[in-house]
Amino acid sequence: MSWQPPRDLAVGLDLPGPDSDTLPRQSLADLLRAGLPLGQAASQTGMTLDSARYLLAHHPRVTRRNHDVGERLRAQLPAEVFRDLYVDRGWSISALAVRYGVNRRRITTLATAYDIPLRDPSKPPAGISRRWLHEQYVRRGRSSEDLGAELSLHPTTVLSWCRRYDLPVRPGGPNMHRSELCPAGAIPPELQPALTGTRPWKRLIAFVHLRNHSTLRATAATLAITPKTLASYIRRLERELGQQLVHRSTAPTPITTLTEQGQALATIVAAVLTQTPSLAVEELHQPRNFPGHGDD
Repeated sequence: MSWQPPRDLAVGLDLPGPDSDTLPRQSLADLLRAGLPLGQAASQTGMTLDSARYLLAHHPRVTRRNHDVGERLRAQLPAEVFRDLYVDRGWSISALAVRYGVNRRRITTLATAYDIPLRDPSKPPAGISRRWLHEQYVRRGRSSEDLGAELSLHPTTVLSWCRRYDLPVRPGGPNMHRSELCPAGAIPPELQPALTGTRPWKRLIAFVHLRNHSTLRATAATLAITPKTLASYIRRLERELGQQLVHRSTAPTPITTLTEQGQALATIVAAVLTQTPSLAVEELHQPRNFPGHGDD
């Protein structure tokens, strides 16, 4: 913070140095516009370097480019649009700056020109709370775009409050990191060996579905994958966990049932998914039936 006394406080006093109102401000601006360094421009106009700096601090140069940017921003962001986005819909200064391709200072300057009071940055927008964000963004796996649309907020505003509340923020793009949604410390130790390679939860979710069907083919049809793929999931899980998870039988009655260890694994996975359902988001395709694939 800084403070200086009002200029009229010195009216009538005989003070040393030149009167700032009589300094050749325009001459200084012309020399600077011509590319002269500040020290040389001050010397040629007969003022001290401190006086030149004072003039620049209290009468900033307005270049043509700055003028054009300001006029363009006013045309793109008139007062009624600014008020709708910032006041009514809760967009942040940063979000507006990104949208209109300017820095935050230009947005705050425009807010002052429009007589729009700036919000207290320490207070969250209406509807935003840590508990709500944790439930919707972390636990249910909803995107910042989805939540922003629900609250009429910019997605970056949602993410910024996730960070303020110390909630895990997922990387952008479709391949979100599951470790961000469910930290390793929240995973039961007996499940840790199975969380290797790419998309381990897809294999675990597919395994849980075995409880609802009597054959691999019927389970695979529900998950829209081939029986061969499902069998490879099971073999990999058995190899990683070092346990037999299913009882295998042969034709003519190829019934597949879970072993005691398999039942225990399915129960653990189901419990984790209940606590963090966002782990299952987009892991599996929508169920469909393959031709000729039905319950045996």
